[in-house]
Amino acid sequence: MKLSQYFTLILIVVIVVEILFLIHKAVGMGISGEESISMVDTLTIWAAVITIVFLVFSVMGLMNIDRKIDEVENVRLKLQEEFKRIEKKSEEIICSSDEVKKEIIQKSNEQIKAIINKSTKRINFFDALVTISRYPDLDRQIVEYTEFLRENKEVDGIDLAYIYINRGHAYLQLQKMPESYADFETAIDICLEMNKANAYMSMGLWHVRNGDYEKSIEYYQKALAHNPESAGLCMDIGNSYGKIGKFDEAEKYYIKALAYNPDMAGVYYNKANKLRNQHGIADCEQLMAYLNKCLEINPTFIPARINKAAVYRDMKQEQDAIDELNKVICPLYNEDFIMSVLQRGIAYRVTNQHPLALNDFLFVLTYSPHNVQNLSNLALTTLQMGYLRESSFYADLGLKEANAQNNHSCDKEMLFVLNELVRIGYASLPKGTPDESKSQ
Repeated sequence: MKLSQYFTLILIVVIVVEILFLIHKAVGMGISGEESISMVDTLTIWAAVITIVFLVFSVMGLMNIDRKIDEVENVRLKLQEEFKRIEKKSEEIICSSDEVKKEIIQKSNEQIKAIINKSTKRINFFDALVTISRYPDLDRQIVEYTEFLRENKEVDGIDLAYIYINRGHAYLQLQKMPESYADFETAIDICLEMNKANAYMSMGLWHVRNGDYEKSIEYYQKALAHNPESAGLCMDIGNSYGKIGKFDEAEKYYIKALAYNPDMAGVYYNKANKLRNQHGIADCEQLMAYLNKCLEINPTFIPARINKAAVYRDMKQEQDAIDELNKVICPLYNEDFIMSVLQRGIAYRVTNQHPLALNDFLFVLTYSPHNVQNLSNLALTTLQMGYLRESSFYADLGLKEANAQNNHSCDKEMLFVLNELVRIGYASLPKGTPDESKSQ
């Protein structure tokens, strides 16, 4: 019940009571005491009216309470329904959340695996490049580089220019110049700053192989701008200047190279070549100084030994030239290799494959000229091929070596050759040589 209604009822009660008091007062003044309403009756009437009013109020209050209770119950039922709806929605959200959680975990695991995979590829990148570069077959290298490029195209943090550069060098060795140029050009376009020098240097080498030394200098200079203290680049620039006859410029860059790295054998070798190209053999002493310095730094620098032998020959020191060249030739073939060629030659001779046998025996003669067994086989093979003069020469030389070494294991074969030559009237036996035909 609203407050205005309560207020109206109270006001009515007050008015009724006030009217009763006024009536009582009027009657008391104009009527005798018997006919007047006593104060007690007035109060009784007033109390009755008040009681009735309060009873009415109480009934109305109880009715209002019941109505409020019904309203509260309705609200409770609505709240209960809302709670159930919220609870159901929560369950749906939780189920959906579990699905989303599973999906997130699955995607996270996939991303983690991808990150680990890419990280592993980055870590193993250079090891894989080195492994591919060690394949002896250049065609196989190119195939592997191409596959490696495909596998790493989506890997972040990898400079694919390394692969293009390596594949370009493989193409270059196969003389596939267009393919090589394309790879080096791509490397220059995509490489990171740290790899610019390598990309430009590779293109410079391409122009050297193509005979365009002016262009090679241009690219080497670009590479040097990114790596200004590279002794190797300074040497390459010096070499290109030397090729076009600008010896003073070449010398400047050789000096720079040695300033950055005093122990560069190649610089001293190239300085010797520059001096020879510029002045011929006029300064043999300086040529020797450069070549000796090169070999002091790197004793296995074969081109330096070959050039040193050439200088000896220019100086008419042929034996020194031979000794220098032997330092190159002899280490290339060890004794086991020589003996393998000798044994193969013997097998060829026994099976009458005389040209192949002669090739093997002459090879052995080059690297082991005092081998008695080889001289004996040379004598027999040349006799069987009808080279009588050569047969006599090798038989005589073999017997001399046998006596000098006190190694007579092959005397029988060489005496057979000499006696056979005597029998056909080509030559007479050397003095003191036993005649096998007579002894038989």
